[in-house]
Amino acid sequence: MVQRPKVLMIDDNKEICRLMKEYLEKTGKYEVTTFTDARMGVRYAQIEKPDVILLDLMMPDMDGTEAAEYLLDDEGTRNIPLIFITAAIKKDEAEERLGQIHGHPILAKPVTPVEVMNEIDKILTLT
Repeated sequence: MVQRPKVLMIDDNKEICRLMKEYLEKTGKYEVTTFTDARMGVRYAQIEKPDVILLDLMMPDMDGTEAAEYLLDDEGTRNIPLIFITAAIKKDEAEERLGQIHGHPILAKPVTPVEVMNEIDKILTLT
């Protein structure tokens, strides 16, 4: 049996997490775990070492940039690819930034599951 890539999604919006997990797993290509609490998501990543992390930027308690700092400072998680997903900027602003924050891809909400899947596939092909 072929191991499916493990995708971790950290987003405070439960509905977005549910829909993205449902869509991505329906393809049969990924194993998806979601967290609506950034601290719990970071801890999960440190233990389970997913293949890619989808990370919302605007969350209560710990925002996505702070979560990313924890992940990038940790020797065990610093090489896990991150994809930022945010409503903080518009799609045209993301394109102006060449679709990246600090070298990590950024997708502006609203984002479709197909856009997310394409970005995951692109990253996993490069790693």
